[in-house]
Amino acid sequence: MLALQFTNDETKLATAGSDRIVRLWNLQAQPAAELSRVAELPANPTAVSPSNDGSQLIIGLENGQLRLVNSADGAVQKEFMGHTAALLHTAFLNGQIFSLSRDASARFSNPADGAQVRTFPLPAPPTAAALSSDAQRLLVACADQQARLLQMDNGAVLQTLQGFTAPLLAVSIGPAAKQLAVTDATGQVSLWDAATGKFLESMTQQGIFASVLPADVTSLLTVRAAAAPQRLTQRFLFAPEAPASPARGAAFAASNAIAVVAFADGTLRGINCSNGQAAWNTSHGAAINDLTISDDGQLLATAGENAVARLWNSSGQPAGIQQVAALPGPAQKVAFSADGKMLLTTTAGNAPDALLIDVQTGSILERFPETVQTMTGSLLLTRPAAQALPSTISVVLAAADRLLVRQHRLLKTLTGHTGIVSSLATFPSDPLQLLSGSADGTVRRWNLTNGQAQQQYNLGAAAHAIAVSPDGQRIAAGGDNRFARLWNLNGNQIAELRGDLRLRVAQTRARQQETAANTRLNVAKQQLDVAEKDLPVRTDAEKKLMEMVTAANTDVDQKKAMVATTLEARVQAEKAAIEASAAARTATTEKQTAETAAKDAAAAVQTLQARATRLQQASAADPTSEVLKQRLATAQQELQNATKTSQERTAAVQAPTAKATELAGKANELAQKLGGVQKPWSDAVAALRTSESARTLLMQQHAIATRELQAAQQLVPVRKDLLQRAEAALATAKTTVETAGQALQQSEQPIRAVCFSVDGESLATAGDFPGIQMWDGKLGTTLESFAGHTAVVRSARFSGTRYLLTAADDRQLFVWDTRPEWVLERTIGAVNQPDLLSHRVTSVSFSEDSKLLLAASGVPSRRGELVLFSTADGNPVLRIPQAHDDVVYSAALSPDGRRIASAGADRYLRTFDTATGQQIRRFEGHTSYALSVGWKRDGQQLATAGADNTVRIWDAETGDQLRTIENYNRHATAVQWIGETDTIASASGDRMVRIHNASNGGLVRNLQGADSWLHCVSTTPDLSLIVAGSANGTVRIWNGTNGQFLKTLEEPGKP
Repeated sequence: MLALQFTNDETKLATAGSDRIVRLWNLQAQPAAELSRVAELPANPTAVSPSNDGSQLIIGLENGQLRLVNSADGAVQKEFMGHTAALLHTAFLNGQIFSLSRDASARFSNPADGAQVRTFPLPAPPTAAALSSDAQRLLVACADQQARLLQMDNGAVLQTLQGFTAPLLAVSIGPAAKQLAVTDATGQVSLWDAATGKFLESMTQQGIFASVLPADVTSLLTVRAAAAPQRLTQRFLFAPEAPASPARGAAFAASNAIAVVAFADGTLRGINCSNGQAAWNTSHGAAINDLTISDDGQLLATAGENAVARLWNSSGQPAGIQQVAALPGPAQKVAFSADGKMLLTTTAGNAPDALLIDVQTGSILERFPETVQTMTGSLLLTRPAAQALPSTISVVLAAADRLLVRQHRLLKTLTGHTGIVSSLATFPSDPLQLLSGSADGTVRRWNLTNGQAQQQYNLGAAAHAIAVSPDGQRIAAGGDNRFARLWNLNGNQIAELRGDLRLRVAQTRARQQETAANTRLNVAKQQLDVAEKDLPVRTDAEKKLMEMVTAANTDVDQKKAMVATTLEARVQAEKAAIEASAAARTATTEKQTAETAAKDAAAAVQTLQARATRLQQASAADPTSEVLKQRLATAQQELQNATKTSQERTAAVQAPTAKATELAGKANELAQKLGGVQKPWSDAVAALRTSESARTLLMQQHAIATRELQAAQQLVPVRKDLLQRAEAALATAKTTVETAGQALQQSEQPIRAVCFSVDGESLATAGDFPGIQMWDGKLGTTLESFAGHTAVVRSARFSGTRYLLTAADDRQLFVWDTRPEWVLERTIGAVNQPDLLSHRVTSVSFSEDSKLLLAASGVPSRRGELVLFSTADGNPVLRIPQAHDDVVYSAALSPDGRRIASAGADRYLRTFDTATGQQIRRFEGHTSYALSVGWKRDGQQLATAGADNTVRIWDAETGDQLRTIENYNRHATAVQWIGETDTIASASGDRMVRIHNASNGGLVRNLQGADSWLHCVSTTPDLSLIVAGSANGTVRIWNGTNGQFLKTLEEPGKP
């Protein structure tokens, strides 16, 4: 049997076996009868679930397949894809199919189409699972030997059950989901409170591999191999509220039936023995190592890891002197004298000690130093009926292998403190001076020659740790006021050493992000307001232009009609004029023809007349010539005929002449009429062209207005979305600020250890907050922070100038390298590898996650290149060989890693896509080399520094130059945005560092003191430190918030 599941009414049972068959059983039959089966599955069924009526089965297979089948005929109704490993649990839930797989995922699917509705991951592959009766919670056992209670609607982890030492085999959720049961491979069944996740009890029997919490909440049903299920009785009654920490001691106060329990986390709790409820609750303030009660039951004493023994009454209130602080080491054991007037406290550490304390005054009566590292017990013997301290004290100390009895004598007491002296420190340069810290909130410097206090330093709260610098000129102390103070010897405070560097930086960044988010929100509001106001303007403009286009269309139509009308008259007049002109030309031709004929006839008459005259003269001269007479007669007859023809033709000229004259007049008349209709038509055409031009212009304007209206309509929801996102981002930023503030506030906890390095250059502090803080030993400025301890740090000591040793309640001793040497991890490129970098490297920049390194290079006057390398292996992942036309001087990756900004000798700023290497935009404005570029943290703006003695601010999206800052006397060589702010820091060849407000160009501060050309600048996000590097090899450090010069770092090896 691999899996089984009941229907909700428990009348049917589905079982899945290694024979690859799923069976559905009728449990109402006697005996149970098989209703149906699904056989020949492609893999072993590892999960099965029947529907409420048993008509359908959800079957999960070993190969990751999930099927919905008809239980009657086994037909597959739907297959659900997505799982990649064996199914562990399936169920019909609220109309969806739930499945849990060993691929560490839970999925909800739609049975109609098989689509995945939602999913949530598990931190490790599950080994067992159980669903609560209301299907609201899921208990999952995982391969990482942890069980988790999950919320079914979103996969949220409600409880995590830990502490198992073997693989988990089965889980169960009890009635009303109040108890949880987990069975592991050792046969142990653990019971847990589902609401709190607290362990209740465990039961172990050999061979148990599963357990179920039945309706009877007082029992547990267990299953073993080859044995009938066994019902076990739960023994757990109630669990008093207690911290998740081991108990270190218990005592019974018979007078009020209170059991007092001390816990390792410092909790001291009085428990009412009748109901398990806490009668009272208090805290020792540190891990408790021992608890004792006086013989009369009125006083309790706790020994703490914080070197404090505390006194309490049986009601949990501080009693008497309340505490004995500043013990020489962690308090290990405590014991009252028979009369309750004295308390013996033993301490652990390098110098174990036993102290006899007056319970009424808190003064240390005697000390009994021992060499036994661990004392297992102690006993105080006092004289009966003693009214005062006896001259000798008998103390019995139990060690692992012997009993020690000691007597000692008090030598000398220095008085002045009004509280317990918690710490001492000597002056390395003067052994006759002593420094003491006290619970009275003061640190005192003593002259051991005369026992007088020479100086008092007010800490403001109980002091736990003090230290003197090696030269004896500075004093540091920390205590309950949650910070340390650094004084010079005469008592003037140098600095307050407060909080964790990492958390303070995180808070500063969070505040800057909140400010930036608030600014973006205001911008988003303004942009939405502008967009919403612009929309009706654009709407009205489009509407008016549409109306004007409509009017223009009407006007064009009217002008076209006028053109058509005048064109018809013009055509008719033109036709008539053309016809008249043609007729006039024809008549003229006829006239000319007649005139020509008349002229020819007249010419012929003249010719014949001349011939007749010659013949007449000839005949007169020779009257006898008949030939001449005959010729003369013929000539006269021809002349007569020609004369007649000439007369006829001359007469024929009159008719065509009159006709030609008439038609020419008519043609002239029609031509004049044509001129009369030509002008109206020309005017109409000109008017039409003017109207069409006006309409075209209006249509173009309307098209522009339409696009602008569409853009305005689309912009409003975009602006609303941006506003919503800006509001969400601001809310997130506020939460982050609050969380960061709380974390920083939580880091300001009592200081338990302070120490100077051997050279006095560094100072370390530590305490209840497990981080180690490093400070400048002379200035008190923050240097760095170390994280690793998980509990209160009790001690810190320097070994030389480099190594710091810390010990904490987490039972770990750490050695920190406070001045680690740089270790060369990889060299990228070489002179003989021009394929990697063609020329000298001018700039490097890491991505936010440090997985990528951007390098800038190039060949002078020829080209500038950008190469993006993987820091893991040094291989190039992107190369832009011709990024610039000259050397690239600076390059930086955008905060989101999607863009590269580069500045070069070609005077341009350029941006590139890191995915493709394609140039996005080129920024023009610098009139000389662009020497440096920096991204604003939101990725929206860029700042550049140039050899034209300017710093320029740019819009990274549009390329617009937003501002030019010009108050530089030499090249502006470097620029950097400060944290999430609008502030920039820049370095210049005029030996000054400047801080400007980039939003308005205003100068915030000049930092002077450099004696050489400055090439680079960098700041902390909170501007607490600003660093600049110069041409002479020195690095100068300022406090950026007030401009104070702090330190110069000389070139190594320079005297």
